[in-house]
Amino acid sequence: MQKEEIIFLHQFLSDFLNCVDEEKKEGIPYIQEYIDSGIKPSHIHKPKSEHLYAVFLLAAGISQLLSQ
Repeated sequence: MQKEEIIFLHQFLSDFLNCVDEEKKEGIPYIQEYIDSGIKPSHIHKPKSEHLYAVFLLAAGISQLLSQ
């Protein structure tokens, strides 16, 4: 994937996570790690690898969230 596509995916997953109640996000380590990383979709100056890492954290956290 190109960096631009990864950033779009990062934005989509981030928007999805913002729609989830704060209570449900608590206790999910991937989501907390994403929040602690400080990588946001608007940080377009960050390397592609950091956005990819954020996408993997978000995807893992959201999948764990949906499985509950």
